[in-house]
Amino acid sequence: MSFQDFLEHSEALFRREVPGAGIMPFAKTHIFNLGTDEKVEDGIKDIWEDLKAEMTDRIPLPFPDTTCMSVVKNSTLEGQPPGWILDRIVEVPVHPLELEKLKKAMMPGDASPAQVEAAKKLKQKLVVIRFEEGSDVIVSWIIYWYGVVDGEMVLMTAPTTLLLDQLGGRTSPPIDSFLNNESMIVIKQATAISHPGNYVVQVTPALTPKEERRMAQGKGRPIRKTPHFIVVDHEILVGMNRKGGGEHASPVPHERRGHWRRLAEHCRHARMLGRDKVWVRPTYVGELAFSDEKNHYDVLMDFGKKGEEVLVR
Repeated sequence: MSFQDFLEHSEALFRREVPGAGIMPFAKTHIFNLGTDEKVEDGIKDIWEDLKAEMTDRIPLPFPDTTCMSVVKNSTLEGQPPGWILDRIVEVPVHPLELEKLKKAMMPGDASPAQVEAAKKLKQKLVVIRFEEGSDVIVSWIIYWYGVVDGEMVLMTAPTTLLLDQLGGRTSPPIDSFLNNESMIVIKQATAISHPGNYVVQVTPALTPKEERRMAQGKGRPIRKTPHFIVVDHEILVGMNRKGGGEHASPVPHERRGHWRRLAEHCRHARMLGRDKVWVRPTYVGELAFSDEKNHYDVLMDFGKKGEEVLVR
């Protein structure tokens, strides 16, 4: 199944099966096509310690409503070939009754004293809604986030009402373990998007004349042509630029790679925030906007600083 086919299928399933879907349509989310899951995991390995340092207080989501799509080799559906998985991650407010229940929740027996103490102060609540190629079952759960303490992510998970109904009204240790493990993966992927070593490119698929006429009539953009984002490194970005019409761009210097630079002692504001280094990207001198026969591309150079200001509709 193609990226476009799976996106269209997921949107239809979401609209049909999720209560309250009308107030949070797919048009409100920001979609990231991350490619293969193996590639994402390999890309995270080298920056994982950096990512954890950024999650001390909260998970730095690219947007309050972020959708991560990737092709997973080892599907959770037994016997299925590699297929797409879509995780929609939405930051939502916490109800006072939830806070009371969470105060009574028990941390794992191997939690350190500092982790137990951290679990007394909730910092974020995320809802994850998952669609998987080859299945019409929606899996959804809640992540309660407490930060990174003693080098480990401190969180609690719970099935949503929708998932509880599917489970017959009660959860189980295997389900709880599954939700906890998958939450770790979801958080890693969503956080890696905003790492300063990555480039985020907004992809806007080209419309046919008929689709342009329909949009002019106020009928909306086809879900298959939804603008979305990709995350690439410097080398891939340069190659995309040249294939997309940037053949006449200036030569790209390769001698300076991305690297961390220690902050000087006088950078007091940054140090007060717990930062002692900053990422310096490799030099990119290509076009920031270019097109091919299928898509228009916009390189978001300041995404890590201004991601919330990007408009994709």
